[in-house]
Amino acid sequence: MPFRTPTDFSESELVSVMDFVHGLPPSPHPPGFGGIAQEFDNQAPIVWIERDGNQIDIHSGVMEGFLCGGGDFLRIIIEDGQYRIDGIGSWVS
Repeated sequence: MPFRTPTDFSESELVSVMDFVHGLPPSPHPPGFGGIAQEFDNQAPIVWIERDGNQIDIHSGVMEGFLCGGGDFLRIIIEDGQYRIDGIGSWVS
């Protein structure tokens, strides 16, 4: 994997999440956090993925070194076995 493999996903779950992310249309996306319309670049490299219960946060972009990175942020929620976009934003380091 081009990013650190998360330990709290099975291999099939991780493939399913990546299929969902890479299958997103380029636009339009729902409003991001704070009601500001944002896009998630689903072709950018994934930097890391983390999970908290039924919430999955995906960070794409670049990390070139300590405090030198940035990109897009996508939060999806798993409901009844389906993925739903819950928020889109940006991150910087």
